Amino acid sequence: DDGIAVDGTGATAEGSVVTISQAGEYTVTGSLSDGQIAVALPTKSDEVTINLEGVDVTSTTGAPFAATKGKVDLSAKKGTTNSFTSTATYNEETVNACVYSKNDLTIKGKGTLKVSSTYNNAIGCKSDVTIKNLTLNVTEAANNGIKGNDSVTVESGNVTVNSNGDAIKSDEDPAYDGDVLEGGTVKIADGTVTLTTGTTTKDGTTSTSDGIKASMLCDISGGTINITSTGDAIKANASSIDEENPTIADGDGSINITGGTINISAGEDGIKGVKSVNVSDGEITITKAEDGIQVSEVVYDTDGTTVKAYVTGSIGISGGTFNINTYDDGIHSNNTVRISGGDIDIATGDDGVHGDSYLYITDNADINITKSYEGI
Repeated sequence: DDGIAVDGTGATAEGSVVTISQAGEYTVTGSLSDGQIAVALPTKSDEVTINLEGVDVTSTTGAPFAATKGKVDLSAKKGTTNSFTSTATYNEETVNACVYSKNDLTIKGKGTLKVSSTYNNAIGCKSDVTIKNLTLNVTEAANNGIKGNDSVTVESGNVTVNSNGDAIKSDEDPAYDGDVLEGGTVKIADGTVTLTTGTTTKDGTTSTSDGIKASMLCDISGGTINITSTGDAIKANASSIDEENPTIADGDGSINITGGTINISAGEDGIKGVKSVNVSDGEITITKAEDGIQVSEVVYDTDGTTVKAYVTGSIGISGGTFNINTYDDGIHSNNTVRISGGDIDIATGDDGVHGDSYLYITDNADINITKSYEGI
């Protein structure tokens, strides 16, 4: 607060703001009670690595870390604890997070990073967010905890999020880039991820919040994931559906689980897709939810006229261990359920396994329904 010192070139200080304007590697240490680290590189493809070695930056007016041009690596040094805190009381659409990057953002290292924000999102990026190795603790978020428009990937580390809005979110509308469908994707490969969500209020309306939410694909292949949410725990919502032609592409609105340990307590559904939910391995425990695993049609309401999207949703279970205890259905698809493997225990207030059109149970499936209204 008594003055920012810069050694070397590529960065300048003015008042309580330090601006990094050239690509390269920088080391930051020290604290600011009301200031900002800003990144504005010559082009959006330029890259900067910022080593955090005991950094504590607070802003009362907006984002204490804001990268408006260029790709950013934030690296927390082993043995250090680093913090970014925003106490601002308003939301901004352009720089919309306490830790913000317009281009790709990688958060890594063997140290600790804490983020607390009353300023819209805690961590926000208009492109891809990648997290690996470090301990990341989002202690407060007025809106979303970690939001990457194109994708959020947790490769490893210990990630904890407490947010009023969705904990981890990627909401880019799916579209084709040539023959490849791209859109909002959340991937978790390893590490420990603990997510807790609350509610948000806008224009007098209070809404529940999801644990993991993607507009196209949720892909979980490993790690330990603990979710306590007021809304859905894991959700792929297929936001690209066109009201004039309500169909969606293969893969859009899908959830794929190929490993990991997932523990869920949800105010709404546990695992919810629009196009498909596929599980081949992993341990899934759902102790509280409406439906445990659900695929359901999307409904539009245009000028009072309800239009159902033409979605042939499916649930496919070929392996894994399940312990499902729900208020409504245990497993429910608006079209097809295929169970060809897995060890599945279900206790529910309504149906154990429910397919609106088709339900196939084959091969090595082991299903034990201890409580239900209709079993299968």
